[in-house]
Amino acid sequence: MGSLFSAPLIYAALALLPRQRDRVASTRAEQRRELLNRLLEEALGLRGAYMSARGLPLAPRRSQALQEARREIILWIESSKTRLKRYPEFAGILEARGSPGGVLDDLDGRTARLAEIRRLDEMSRRLGLPI
Repeated sequence: MGSLFSAPLIYAALALLPRQRDRVASTRAEQRRELLNRLLEEALGLRGAYMSARGLPLAPRRSQALQEARREIILWIESSKTRLKRYPEFAGILEARGSPGGVLDDLDGRTARLAEIRRLDEMSRRLGLPI
């Protein structure tokens, strides 16, 4: 009986709440900042997935999970190159140093460089210096 009365109240509350609109980045700097944040988030998520797969017990499932994580990392590396082509000032930094190790070392290096790029972008914004 109580749910019959609460449903209209919930709908009324939803109708009265201001809608959260996704703000679309309007300037090149804002778009660049959003892309850097997104790439860094994705890289950290991929590292977490890889480390989770390494924590699995030795079994065929672990091998499959590690292979899938490596594949996703490789796809992300290629995708990040493509997405950063619009910003050659940062694409060069991301690609500047290769990693002699494996896929995880390459991902860690790119994650560190993305963090450096993000700090550079933030400092240039604060100081009002163009990139």
